[in-house]
Amino acid sequence: MDFVQLLYNPAAGKRGKSRKFIERLVYLLSQQGENVRVYPSKEKGDLTGFFDSFDPEGCKAVFVLGGDGTINEVVNGMMNNGVDVPVFVCPVGTANDFAYYLGIKPDARKCVGIFNAGKIGGIDIGLANDRYFINICGAGLFMNSTMEFDPAKKAKWGKLAYYVKGVSMVKLLKHYRLRVVSEEREVEDDFFFFIAMNGVSTGGLKKIACDAVADDGLLDFVGIKYIKFRSVVPLFFKLLLGHHLRSKNVVYFRAKRLYVEAVNRDWVFGHADIDGQHGPDLPLDISIKPKALRFFIK
Repeated sequence: MDFVQLLYNPAAGKRGKSRKFIERLVYLLSQQGENVRVYPSKEKGDLTGFFDSFDPEGCKAVFVLGGDGTINEVVNGMMNNGVDVPVFVCPVGTANDFAYYLGIKPDARKCVGIFNAGKIGGIDIGLANDRYFINICGAGLFMNSTMEFDPAKKAKWGKLAYYVKGVSMVKLLKHYRLRVVSEEREVEDDFFFFIAMNGVSTGGLKKIACDAVADDGLLDFVGIKYIKFRSVVPLFFKLLLGHHLRSKNVVYFRAKRLYVEAVNRDWVFGHADIDGQHGPDLPLDISIKPKALRFFIK
């Protein structure tokens, strides 16, 4: 019997609001005759392991309810196990950057409408060493801010959590010498942080890679170079407006593959951020898998 698999993270977003969304979504899908199977995440990483024993036979769609971190778990589980089922992203997390890219909003009835329309597209999947990502892989100043933020406050404050923690890290304002190598260029410079993007936004910054396309087989590299403190605020406003990519203080290019390593030994940030989750340590070998998974799109 055909079915739709609904996976959700009970800790994602504001719990009362996300619970109502889930209940409404299940009700609407059931009302139109869908056989809905529901699985709540029990702990971090649980949704990745879910696919080790998942039988995709008859599955019409995998609904993922949560933020980018929840999607990341599902993507890793599906890629590791070769599961080819279209994914529907329901944005009930904090920033919901990839759902923003897909044009999906936290409205259960509209989500069901998009599902019924059946528009599906192949989406690129990034790979950083041995970890897959759907939206970003980055490291350096600010990149670990959401991972270190109190989950309870993150749920309460929403996107503001990203900015509060980020501002608190300005006091560190350290820069590090990185070597970045692609198939066409090599850059060695002092950076505050870098991001390899598949989507267009991260942490609620909607235009950090405003020209990125998630099905073009390319990564968008954005590196913020070292600048003096007085120039930080003007550059931040450029980031907010999406006017930073032509700045002399920003390295921006597209590539199929990247190798990033810390040149100096005092690199303190250690691991990378992958879709808001702990990723591998530097050095990073980052590549893209063109249209590796299918997603419902608006």
